[in-house]
Amino acid sequence: MSTTRLTSAPARESDSPAVEGRRETVLIAAADPRRRDELIALVERAGWIPLYAATPDDAYQVLYDAPPGLLLLDIGENSGAELEILDYFRADPDGDRVPVVCFLASPNRKLIIDAFLRRADDVVSAREHPEELIARLHARLDRPPLPRTKLTEDPVTGALTKDTFAGQIRHELARIGRGGPAGVLALLALAGC
Repeated sequence: MSTTRLTSAPARESDSPAVEGRRETVLIAAADPRRRDELIALVERAGWIPLYAATPDDAYQVLYDAPPGLLLLDIGENSGAELEILDYFRADPDGDRVPVVCFLASPNRKLIIDAFLRRADDVVSAREHPEELIARLHARLDRPPLPRTKLTEDPVTGALTKDTFAGQIRHELARIGRGGPAGVLALLALAGC
């Protein structure tokens, strides 16, 4: 169960957007060797370090060894193993923080919907221009997903989430217990929240 780590050429000038000084790792899971090689070349051209997982077990091992900056899943018509990798990453706390972009050989509405329902961050078609794919990957690497469970504020109300609020209360009680000055607590309960 070893993951093949591919060495890439030094980052080179390209007409794609670049983030200076960054060498992110991109894990590529692709069953088709031709498409795998195309994706590896694309990732290298963008200046990132490609990692290749030949099997779902290899992808899981990469997640445990050192989570990649992004997972690029090549999803074909027989997409069971690739979607299994997506499910596994989304079920794991470390994997849930890794942006996942699904790459489709041809637009297939059922696969696109299935990937999004499994919480993929983006789905792109092989018909997209390579520079657009690189730009989408840059966007995902620059703004990784934040699971709703990790939010500190409610996106609708702007108030602290229940867990964050409870943590603040524990902190304040501990501070007062150590002899700190007393404080004031204002609590607003919203129906249905």
